[in-house]
Amino acid sequence: TLDSQQERARLFEALAQLVIAWAQIAPLVVMVEDLHWADDDTLDLLAHLARRLRETRALCIGTYRGEEARTPPTRWGKLQSLDRAGVRGRLELKRLDVTATRELIRRALGLTRAAPHFETRLYRETVGNPLFVLESLRTLRDEGWLARDATGQWQTPWDETTRDYAEMPL
Repeated sequence: TLDSQQERARLFEALAQLVIAWAQIAPLVVMVEDLHWADDDTLDLLAHLARRLRETRALCIGTYRGEEARTPPTRWGKLQSLDRAGVRGRLELKRLDVTATRELIRRALGLTRAAPHFETRLYRETVGNPLFVLESLRTLRDEGWLARDATGQWQTPWDETTRDYAEMPL
């Protein structure tokens, strides 16, 4: 029998060996999202994997929301320990500014001309978070608030009467 720390170390090493062996067969990507919700054991396991996978064909990618990851401080400390364990790169995704948000909306809808009031309302509501922008557009479409007219142009029930799309349910 092993004590709990030995069991934990054995489990971590077994998982590392599994990933290492798998990466010998074919390059491997391990994606772990929403680390801001991860428990301490998960974060400790990822730190262990980061140390063990340095020279393999395995790539671990983790995502987290910075604001949420900083509370509680112990979680933030563990995420920081991933840096010390050998993280090779970090990419911080910032919110889009109003111009980039407008471009995202136009591209997502295939618009050939600007819709400044509509775009501004979506930017105000989503604060430039690309996921929220796209999900808002999808929800508006799914709920029937955003639809194509007979010519294929996108329209809302408020296009002719609104000044700021405040009526739009977001």
